[in-house]
Amino acid sequence: MQIYLFKDNCQSGPHSFEQIREAAGNGGIVRSDMIWYEGCAGWMEAAALPGLFPLSKSQPPPLFPQVGAPIHDHQSLLIRRIADYEKISGIFWICLGSLQLLSIIGIIAGAWNIYAGITRIRAAKNILARDPGIPAAFENMNELIIIGVINFLLGGVIGIAFVAFDFYIRDLVLKNSALFCGGCDIIDTQDNQHQ
Repeated sequence: MQIYLFKDNCQSGPHSFEQIREAAGNGGIVRSDMIWYEGCAGWMEAAALPGLFPLSKSQPPPLFPQVGAPIHDHQSLLIRRIADYEKISGIFWICLGSLQLLSIIGIIAGAWNIYAGITRIRAAKNILARDPGIPAAFENMNELIIIGVINFLLGGVIGIAFVAFDFYIRDLVLKNSALFCGGCDIIDTQDNQHQ
């Protein structure tokens, strides 16, 4: 088993289980240090690895982390913020589309904007679930460009501001794509940097 260690804001590895156990035995690794190994759903506390730390009678074993559960509170907050932004974007598009449906010229933009709003509200649920397909869904800019052009040409100038907001959300998702695959991108990226 090859284990990666994240300690004091630095990642190292791979290490063998024996190396990690020896470091834990001499205090070089503490229970709250984070580890990852192939097959692990995400980074977890070293204390969750069976056999790494001896159990004492006064201290029960730590709870095993749930699959897909957030490891760090700031990651949970970031995921929640991205999902909230995507939901707000969806509501904006539905409201704008509804207003545009009332005008003859804006009916096409209105229908498109309502569709865009519904897809964004659905995407917010997938963001909260940390769906691994989310970063790939946000890579393509075609929908944002089309919606911007439609709104610009058909009188929905305020839609351009909404498109800018959607680009901001897209940027957040792509910059934090590692949050959607349980840490696998963190290891791949850092391994490639060391080579």
